[in-house]
Amino acid sequence: MLRFTYILLALPGLLKQIVRGPFVHFTSIILISFHHGRMDVMRLLIYFAVLFHALNTYPDESIRLAPIGDDFFLMENLPDEKFNIYYSFDLVHWELAYTVLYPEKFSIPVRGRRSTNIFWRVESAINVPVRRRVLFVSAERGNDASAVPGDPSKAFATLQSAFKAIQDGDTVSISGGKYEVIPVLTQGNLNLHPPLELSHKKNVTIFNDGDAYIVGEGPGEYLRIHGCENIKIIGVNFRGNRPNVPENPLRLSAMVLLSGYNNHITIENTSFQGFGNHGISQLFDPRASRNVLIQNCVFRDGGDSNVALLLQDGAAISGIGSAWTVQNNSFVSCNRAIEVEGAYPNFPTDGVEIKNNHIHNSRNIGIMIFTTVSGSENYKNITISNNILTGDSPLFSNGIALDGGHDIQLVANSVRGYGIGLWVQGAKDIVRLQVRENEFLACSTGIHFSQTNDSALQIRIDGNTIHENIDYGILGFGGDSEIVGNSFSNNGKFYVHSGDVALFDGANQSVSSRIETNTFNPGGEDRKSHFNIIYVPELGIEIRENEYTGPAEEFSVHASTWIDFLRARLNE
Repeated sequence: MLRFTYILLALPGLLKQIVRGPFVHFTSIILISFHHGRMDVMRLLIYFAVLFHALNTYPDESIRLAPIGDDFFLMENLPDEKFNIYYSFDLVHWELAYTVLYPEKFSIPVRGRRSTNIFWRVESAINVPVRRRVLFVSAERGNDASAVPGDPSKAFATLQSAFKAIQDGDTVSISGGKYEVIPVLTQGNLNLHPPLELSHKKNVTIFNDGDAYIVGEGPGEYLRIHGCENIKIIGVNFRGNRPNVPENPLRLSAMVLLSGYNNHITIENTSFQGFGNHGISQLFDPRASRNVLIQNCVFRDGGDSNVALLLQDGAAISGIGSAWTVQNNSFVSCNRAIEVEGAYPNFPTDGVEIKNNHIHNSRNIGIMIFTTVSGSENYKNITISNNILTGDSPLFSNGIALDGGHDIQLVANSVRGYGIGLWVQGAKDIVRLQVRENEFLACSTGIHFSQTNDSALQIRIDGNTIHENIDYGILGFGGDSEIVGNSFSNNGKFYVHSGDVALFDGANQSVSSRIETNTFNPGGEDRKSHFNIIYVPELGIEIRENEYTGPAEEFSVHASTWIDFLRARLNE
């Protein structure tokens, strides 16, 4: 009834506009209706009605209409050149909703007394003032049948019932206790529902008001967050039995699964233990979730995939999209701690910060950028800084690994006790990689980079401390490298044919490299190597202005091809 009333109210404006002349491009409105995959006559009439009423009410303004989901927006210019966006699902409750305009772009020309053609981006309704409620949950004293939101004496007994009752703006307060769930392998199918789900919700907070644990057995999702805005998960404990990943067919999962387009998701002071595949991930669709903050969380004992095809898969945090921040978390005995992978051209991973995390004993990789799905240009502006990574296996694991990306910065990290401290495998283009002011200590090799195929490899290694690595301080094959201002000491101490810096040609690619202004310190008494720098003379590597703090006669620069050097190494 409201919709018909609105149309009737708009009829005087319609007649007036018809008398005045051309007023709107009909094709634009029709395209809006087809955008939803159907020709909805009633909705088309509503679009017309809103436009006519708006043009009659604001004849001197530029009125714009844009759809989102099954709704529409009415926009008008403000003096400060921002947009005032009014919206409603039922044409009654109009509210201000301007923040970001994303993800789709429309051009809708509308004519009042002047003509405009404005492009903008539209995001689902945001900043909706709602009535705040608290949903109390107590495993010990709750009762789902008599639960009343807002009344702590009438709490829910199960999280499943509480989540089904959540409305926009609600807070869920979980009292201490054990809350059992049965994980579900959804494989991204929205028709399959995990035990806990937030779908198209806004401004919801879930927090642990006691020593509460969400406990499940077997693989699958515990909680799915789909198409949500401004969600906070605080202080919740997730516990699993570290299940194997099902094979034939392969079915991956995450304790907390992000799905679709989410914006402003915060997960903090939360723990994940015994996850079989992933702790938090956007696994099954483009990495469209933005502005995700994961901080002060603990991830422990999880991530094994047991799948030979995937070698070593499973990470505490994966599926990272644009504008994610992962900071101040602790990772203990996880297969992988943090994995950036799976970006798509329309959903690049851009503007990510990974900082101040403690990672201990990652069995495979601590922090990884893996450009699997699309070109490396879709992984850009990623900063990895001030993380502490300690490994217990200096032969079979990597601290930080990447195989592509643009404008990636590794700054002030400490990496100790891994097989390779930093592994750069240029399977795809690596453009403007900055490695500065880090520590690489007691690894098998501190930094290993290699250029493969026709990929670009641009790396600057600047101001790092590279000490006590068993085999090499830096071992490089191909690419354009600058090794400047670093401190080397006691690397290559178990082999004569090893050293601080070794640069060779790689994959039929020429090398353009500089080794300059570095400091080479004398090795300890247990060091066998006599080679501070090893290189291929034909490659034209510039070596200059380096400093050796010991006796000058002990500083050694050795010219050799990789094959000759390897042959001598094998004969030791």
